[in-house]
Amino acid sequence: LDEVRVLSLLWRPVAALAGMLFVLAALGQSLLALIAGGAVYVGALLLLRPLDAAEGRALLGMLPAGWRDVPVVRWIAGGSRPSA
Repeated sequence: LDEVRVLSLLWRPVAALAGMLFVLAALGQSLLALIAGGAVYVGALLLLRPLDAAEGRALLGMLPAGWRDVPVVRWIAGGSRPSA
């Protein structure tokens, strides 16, 4: 078995979590804080792209056929950046 590189696997989700916690702490206990924190977490994961190419291909294989051609889904799964 290959050595598992824990830090290289976890830094992206941990960075997204840190951003979410910062927003939650800054906005206090409110519905707005919860929504904004969730949006920051998802946005950070989208920007940091935590999946490698093999994981992206596996993810695409599990999705329904109609979802596989959505540009954002292909980008998340390791393809090229979606065009506007």
